[in-house]
Amino acid sequence: MTQNRKGEELRSSFMEADARVFITSAPNSPDLVRTVDVFSNVPVLAWDGKKAVLVNRYDRELRILADGETLTLPTPAEAVEIIVRLLGDYDFGSNGDLGRAISLLLSPALAQGGFLGKGRVPLFLIEKSEASTGGSLMLRLACQIYGLKPKPISRLDNKDKAVEDISRLLLSGAGFIYFDNARGKGLQNLPELESLLTEPIFNCRAPYLHGEADVTRRVLAVSSNGAVFSRDLASRTVKIYIRKRPADYKFAEYAEGSIEDHLVANMRLYLGAVFSLVKDWADQGRPAGKELTGFRFTQWEKACAWILENHFPGLPLLDASHQEAQERLADPNHDLLRNLFRVVSEGETRGELTASSLAEIGAEAGLLDGDEQQNKLRVGKVMKSRFPNDGEYPFDGGNFRVVRDTRISTSGNGHNISFYEIYGKGNNYELN
Repeated sequence: MTQNRKGEELRSSFMEADARVFITSAPNSPDLVRTVDVFSNVPVLAWDGKKAVLVNRYDRELRILADGETLTLPTPAEAVEIIVRLLGDYDFGSNGDLGRAISLLLSPALAQGGFLGKGRVPLFLIEKSEASTGGSLMLRLACQIYGLKPKPISRLDNKDKAVEDISRLLLSGAGFIYFDNARGKGLQNLPELESLLTEPIFNCRAPYLHGEADVTRRVLAVSSNGAVFSRDLASRTVKIYIRKRPADYKFAEYAEGSIEDHLVANMRLYLGAVFSLVKDWADQGRPAGKELTGFRFTQWEKACAWILENHFPGLPLLDASHQEAQERLADPNHDLLRNLFRVVSEGETRGELTASSLAEIGAEAGLLDGDEQQNKLRVGKVMKSRFPNDGEYPFDGGNFRVVRDTRISTSGNGHNISFYEIYGKGNNYELN
């Protein structure tokens, strides 16, 4: 900010030459160059060590540079209605998935405002039942609540390019960074992501951009319907599972147009709702929730669990479905079978199928990239490992049912052949 002749403060832009003067003068003029830990286009709710305060200018002690007019916060009860209505069109896999989606919207406020101390926020994974389910939309909504322009990272197939994109966003001050439609082993081959979630400083590198970025107050997320995670990354991840609505589902209508247009036009309403819930938790002394699991992101779990327990009863944070999801995330064969079973249950190929038949279906659907023999061996090995005996098995948290039956081959060679029947929800799904 600069002052005009009338003494009024005006926003100004400075050139590189100005910056050099500032930096050179800094040792003798401590008021000239001031540290900024958090930059925000909208007000920030922050913890000053004793209470929650709203910041919409520069706060020297909190090192926050925020913009925007002061917010009027709704009551916590009103905030609950506002947030539930925003997520109302999503079909979540469980109550826990809805609870974790609400925590996704709360997390940037908890992190940027310093409410977690030295604690960090886990990686959010929005897993979709199929394409065009709304995972990317949910991440865009989370950005727009905080006045951020969505800038997804999508080049995960090239590790160097991904690191460059991450570096640019970090050095720009972005508080919410997400990877869009991650597939395959792109995340597994990006060890820098694990560092981003645990270490306080990230060494940024991109053409003409180098430096260190403090990442302690950033939130990271990814949308996917088939990404493979390393075990370390899976242990740092919270999954939100959403299903695609049927074609005849009637989505909510908004006067502004799309739900994104509506949120942008009413951003202050939704930001105020988030702040209201976080402030209520802070006003109560930042207590811990009662249903804790010992998740490695301790401070985050304590805060989100309390808010859910007290304002969204019946919506757990880290329930059994979350623990099962973490175990599955690092298994590359789980996503293969899930996508293969989806093709079978939704396609015209029904009835009993051998592992060889499943391999052929997977190859035609682009799920397998080996030659015919390699595909048959892989699918046969995986099916035998997952479903070792004759009988019925639930799979993917109950989204599919697999029935195995082994019989002697009718070709006369005397070999036993295993046949599999695949059922998805909605077609004779229930286990006997």
